[in-house]
Amino acid sequence: MATFFRVVLLVIILGGLVVGIILVGHKQLLEKEAADISSALSHLRPTTTPSPTPGPDAGWVSFSVRFQGISGPGLSKSVSLALKQGEAIVYTFSNIPVSSRVGGVYTGKIEGINPGSYDVYVRGEAHLVRKFADLVIETGENSFDFIPKMLLAGDFDGNNVINVSDVGVLSAKITTPPASASGSGQVFDLDGNGQIGTSDMDLLLSNYKGLEVRGE
Repeated sequence: MATFFRVVLLVIILGGLVVGIILVGHKQLLEKEAADISSALSHLRPTTTPSPTPGPDAGWVSFSVRFQGISGPGLSKSVSLALKQGEAIVYTFSNIPVSSRVGGVYTGKIEGINPGSYDVYVRGEAHLVRKFADLVIETGENSFDFIPKMLLAGDFDGNNVINVSDVGVLSAKITTPPASASGSGQVFDLDGNGQIGTSDMDLLLSNYKGLEVRGE
């Protein structure tokens, strides 16, 4: 009888160990997913880079952009711009809010730029960088149309590459039924239909045509 109770006790202990291992593993998976999401969203946080003091003849720029997959107005979007001369980054503008217009066109504005010729790099919240070379900024108002080079969707971790990591980040957000895109979740709603679903994955995969696809 004592042997029987020892066996029962051993089974209970082993069962507890197995459950504990499962719970620890589940906890580690949740922590990893949280870290992946935090990393994916980290590039959306405002950053600051020292810029030249605007002179009395500084200009300002109004610009237009188009996000891949977005065809209607109403969505809250932002972009980041970097202005370079040669290899030197002269200005950075992070998370500039842009206003939607008819046909999925968005417009925004940056100010305090000293006159000169710049290469302008534009990126969306989850988009590859687009380069617009040799743009001349003059005193006063300047207007640039970035629409011809649509911002390509699918770069969630902000490294200017679409690869399997971005596919994994989006896959973790897709549920059945599809989750509503709100707050910070809007970044995963690539096509702007208000949900995070397979249509967003289709859009990402339309750009993922190799081991990795780099921006400009």
